[in-house]
Amino acid sequence: MRFFFFIIPLSVLICACSSNAEKAEGLITKKKSLKELRIKPLLVIDAGHGGRDPGGVNDSLKLYEKNVARNIVDELIKGIDTNRITVVQTRIGDENPHRHKRIQYANALEPDLLLTIHTNSDSDTTYNGFEISYNDSLLKEVIDTDTAKIFNPFKKDLHKYSYIIQNKVAKAFPKMRIRGVKPRKDDIWMIYAVAYPSILFEFGYITNKKDALIMRDKKEIKKLSDALKNSVYEILGIKA
Repeated sequence: MRFFFFIIPLSVLICACSSNAEKAEGLITKKKSLKELRIKPLLVIDAGHGGRDPGGVNDSLKLYEKNVARNIVDELIKGIDTNRITVVQTRIGDENPHRHKRIQYANALEPDLLLTIHTNSDSDTTYNGFEISYNDSLLKEVIDTDTAKIFNPFKKDLHKYSYIIQNKVAKAFPKMRIRGVKPRKDDIWMIYAVAYPSILFEFGYITNKKDALIMRDKKEIKKLSDALKNSVYEILGIKA
């Protein structure tokens, strides 16, 4: 089966979503949310970094986090049945929209799940393994300063979703260290300022040689994308 993706510039989509939301205030938003009006669940996927921001780097292997995240997301999207799940990306190719634009875009879409993909890095190259995070609290609005926080109403669900991802990735990579599910209290923006269920997945340490070799292996990326796809299906209640 062949899938076609029509890509609209992020800035246009943000403006369109905002404009439509304002026009529809008396018609739709006061009656039903965009989420209630959808006929299939919406997944927003955020490939971390991009453009001039490489993220973590493994100099010896010439491996960049932005490319690893891009490869994971590309494989994940290939595997998802878009007849059953609507998939939207916050960045296309090697562009790097500002985090505020990514957040505004995601919030305008009211996703059933946002999954942001990254790798970890550290000056201590012995650090290794994958981990999953969600935020305890949410930021009320996207602004430059950290002000009023609210309790994350999705916390219980996110705890459950995170373990679904952990268990499936661990099964696919039995020799990879499991660093666990980590509720965060800091400002990792994509899980802090998006007011919908949002999860950060970090696939190993790019600064660790063993993890990095897995990251640059296409077969391993495919294996990971399958585990993430199956996780998404279970989270969104889609039969595989």
